[in-house]
This record gives sequence, C-alpha cells and structure tokens, in this order.
Amino acid sequence: STFYLSAHTNASVDKKVGLGLILYGDVTGPTRRQGVQLAYAYHLPIADFGHLSFGLSGNIFQYRIEYDQLVANDVSDPTLLEGRQNQTSADASFGAYFYNDDLWVSLSSLQLLESKLAFIDSDETVKLARHYYGGAGYNFDVSDDISIEPSFFLKSVRGIPLSAELSARVFYDDSYWIGASYRTQDAVALMLGLDLDGGFNLIYSYDMTT
Repeated sequence: STFYLSAHTNASVDKKVGLGLILYGDVTGPTRRQGVQLAYAYHLPIADFGHLSFGLSGNIFQYRIEYDQLVANDVSDPTLLEGRQNQTSADASFGAYFYNDDLWVSLSSLQLLESKLAFIDSDETVKLARHYYGGAGYNFDVSDDISIEPSFFLKSVRGIPLSAELSARVFYDDSYWIGASYRTQDAVALMLGLDLDGGFNLIYSYDMTT
C-alpha cells in the first residue's frame, strides 16, 4: 500500500520556477518506507514550440524492516529475533519534461544515489535500485469538442523485466474524459476523469489484474 500527499506552486512572476513538496509512505511485505521530498523545477520556453522543464528533488526517508513478519524455514534463525529495525537516509531524483498544447515527452530517474542501508551486524542489507522512466503522448483533435490522446510509459529497474504501459483517453470539451490502459504482465485499467478550472482534477481508475 502506498500514499502520497503533494503540493506544488509557481515561485516566480514569469512562472519559470516551480517548487514542490511530497510526503509519502509505502508498505511492501515486511518493508516500510516513509519520507519527505522537496522539488525544484525550471520551465524554459522554446520559441513558439513549447516548454522544456527540468526538475531536481532531494528526499529524506526512513526505511524499516519488520523481521517478525518474515516466514522462515528455520524458526531458530537469530534474524527473526531482531523484531524491527529502522534506518534513515537520503537520495535524489532528476527529470526532464517537454510539452506544448498537443505533445508531451518525459524522461526521469529516481534514487540516483542508490542509497545503501545497513541493518544486521552493520552489513549492507538494502541497496535502493535506480529507476528509469520514459513516456510520451500526443493529443489528436477529432472534432471541435472531441480529442483522443494515446500515450506510452516505460519503466526500467535493474533486476526485473522492462515494464511498459499503453494508454488512450478520449476527451470531451477538454473537461470530461474516459480511458483505458494496459500494463505488460500486470493489469488492464479503466479510467474516468474530470478536469476542473484552476488545475483541479478528479480521476477514478479500476485495475483488473492479468
């Protein structure tokens, strides 16, 4: 289970500088991670063609392993007696994003520092793998009120197969949309969305595991 709480804003009159804050938590099996992330972005206009944005973020987090949740073949393993252990560390992420009214392209990498965490007997127990992401989408006008936006998303992490996501959304009046998505070796998703004035969005997604 994962939760995110994020906020972002323009930090300059010409809207070239953005600042962001993210609070997050994640529980995966016997491991838990929670932290805070601060982000800085710079938006660079490219003539009349669009904008190119660069973002850099740093985060401080606590990583916890709950050994008493492990199921061991050898119940006398002394590791199980550790109960739970916490480690605090820091990492960084970087991204680039090009966009205009019709096209967007993104590249990013998370956990750039690949932080190493030591638990049992001060040995390296966890090394956070670097993540690479890439995606693109384009908006095609079908009529004055209807448009279609196909997109794709790729994720690469060392040690697991490349993950791809193909999606398509149909917009009506630039406010209402319905879509579907397929993630390789994972799930099919159905989506509904409402884009409100002022940058607010309401989105519902339902995943069906494949």
